[in-house]
Amino acid sequence: MSDDPTPLPAPAAADPMAAHVARLFYVEQLTKQEIAAATGLSRFKVARLLEHARAAGIVSIEIRSDALIDHRLSQALERRFGLEHALVADGYEEAGATSRDAATRDAVTRVAAAWLPQLLHKDDVLGVAWGSTIAGIAAHLPAQTGARIPVVQLCGAFANMQRGQGPIELTIGIAQSLGGRAHTLPLPAVLGELPLRREMLRHPAVAETIQRFGDVTTALVSIGSMEDKDRSALIGSGGLEPAEFERLRMNGVVGDLLLHPFDGTGHFIRTPLSDRTVVIAIEQLRQARVIAVAGGAHKRRAITAALRTGVIDVLVTDRETAEFVLAEG
Repeated sequence: MSDDPTPLPAPAAADPMAAHVARLFYVEQLTKQEIAAATGLSRFKVARLLEHARAAGIVSIEIRSDALIDHRLSQALERRFGLEHALVADGYEEAGATSRDAATRDAVTRVAAAWLPQLLHKDDVLGVAWGSTIAGIAAHLPAQTGARIPVVQLCGAFANMQRGQGPIELTIGIAQSLGGRAHTLPLPAVLGELPLRREMLRHPAVAETIQRFGDVTTALVSIGSMEDKDRSALIGSGGLEPAEFERLRMNGVVGDLLLHPFDGTGHFIRTPLSDRTVVIAIEQLRQARVIAVAGGAHKRRAITAALRTGVIDVLVTDRETAEFVLAEG
């Protein structure tokens, strides 16, 4: 057989030779060498026929997914903020959700759920937060056969959480998917008087999980925004009164990571709320690998500032937010 480099004539859409070679390669999954042996063609001509089949439309390849990644923006975020990974969800306009925000959240949580098992190691202890974003990840997270990853609830619960978004049920659900034990924290996230907080933290049902905060190697969190009190998860869940929310905003707070408020420059701000919360300490969070999942127009300023804290190692967000953050960051 001769590896004649003379170009083959461009085949018509119904060219039988190109179609036959394409079928052997794409459907029967023969290698180019095997096709050459079966057809009497040279390996070079097999490769050229495959090229022609694509060019003529005999073969078309369609990638069907609702969890596509914008590689260019992902790399740009990694370089700008020194991230271990950035995953920018694309294609959410076709997600079929009832609103733009819902479509964005759905795409972002699908990407996070698809990648989370790849980001975890067998010896990891996963800490999880709460809310609609984490609930979306839990809903899409595939069961990991053979995994034995313990899951720790990183903050207390809230009185008015929507069904399926509370930290206790999310901890249990994600632990089931990852095949590990769930360490729950059965008490409110925001308590009243300081003596009461100290007393409750000593309770055996609580103390065991609090002690596990130091074992957390990876934390899965979202990013809270102070942009709009009507869309604040902290107010909606009963964690903050509107007056407290406004006081935080007046102090320069633009968002929070697990109830730890930060300003626009990425500095954490100690407030009266800090002494009343039941949550992993920010120092402990810094020791873990933090995967932050957040997107949508109302969270863009908070996401930008959260990246400036230096706490986040992996960010999963949407395309328009990534573009905003890169322009502002």
